Amino acid sequence: MTTTTRTEPGQETRTKGGRKKLPHGYRVREFKDGRKLPFALMVGDKLHESFPKAGEARAAGFALADREREFGREVRAFDVGEWRRYLAAKRDHFGGREPNWAALSHRMTLETSAKTVGKAVEDYRAQRAGDGLSPATLSQMKKKLARFCEAFGASKLHEVTTEAVRAWLAKLAAEFQPWTVVDHLKVVNTFWQHARREKWCLDNPLDAVQPPKVPRDEINVLTVAETEKLFSANAGEPCVGRLALEAFGALRFSSAGRLVAADIRWTDKGIELPGAKHKSGRRHYVDELPDNLWAWLHSAPAACWEMTERQYLKAKGEAFIRAGVTSTQNCLRHSFATYHCAAHKDAAKTAIFMQHTSPTTLYKHYKGKATAADGVRFFAIVPPVFPPAPGEA
Repeated sequence: MTTTTRTEPGQETRTKGGRKKLPHGYRVREFKDGRKLPFALMVGDKLHESFPKAGEARAAGFALADREREFGREVRAFDVGEWRRYLAAKRDHFGGREPNWAALSHRMTLETSAKTVGKAVEDYRAQRAGDGLSPATLSQMKKKLARFCEAFGASKLHEVTTEAVRAWLAKLAAEFQPWTVVDHLKVVNTFWQHARREKWCLDNPLDAVQPPKVPRDEINVLTVAETEKLFSANAGEPCVGRLALEAFGALRFSSAGRLVAADIRWTDKGIELPGAKHKSGRRHYVDELPDNLWAWLHSAPAACWEMTERQYLKAKGEAFIRAGVTSTQNCLRHSFATYHCAAHKDAAKTAIFMQHTSPTTLYKHYKGKATAADGVRFFAIVPPVFPPAPGEA
């Protein structure tokens, strides 16, 4: 059984005993069923809040009525628990500052309509295909992003966390060398920066990821025996001239892959690298390169100079497999620097061939990696027989 104290219409009227009446629509209801908070403040037909004493319920009713006059009837729907949760979130997640509601709304919109990583990578690659990147660069980018998609392709962009990326890199580190892991990190980070610029996401989970440390003196070099084996197994193959450009001409893979016969000055024994075929984007001309380079260039079939960069990439991989030699990143170019430093002890000259600006830095990394005898033997690797240069028949 319950008893109810009702109010008559009107604001703050008084009873015969001089007590104020609650405003119209407010009343205090007492429940006699043994509950701990038996006095309920009713607003209309809805329970607003319960109290242990009737006076507390009446005081809350007057306070709520005052707020209603100031802010409108919306205060009747005020949820104390919700307000407390808001204050806790404001304290824990925003440092006590008022949240930026516009930014939060934008984030929620993005997260609701976010692309999956797989779809974002697909769109990114399509856009980069028109940026003039070399086929080899696009191929390497595709391979590294494919590995990333194996782990995160089905996830939405905002669902990928820094911790998850670190765990992925740790798995790569168990399979690949440190510099390969660093290359993966660079490619994925470039993709994520693009995604943020395109407003596909708000955050880049790689911002807080530290790349693995790569020993600065760790240079990938073929032994002289491995180099002999590589060129012996591929003598007469279309790719052999371009392999020689890397190993005995110190060219980067991209330059060796883009070179055409017209770029070679056969009579002057020089090589011209137009800006479009050089990493720096500036024209380079190199001459006085080792004699065995010219021996291999002369021996290269005509098909060598008809290969595209993509075709050379494939042929180069097959050449190492054919010889049973392991290919590591930039091993041919690094071998040139190592053996040239060993044979000539002239860092400045080696730096010119490598197109480096700092002979001191170059010598620091390559000095002591091979003996002078190794250097002489390396640049004595020549084909068994070779025809005259084009136009010299």
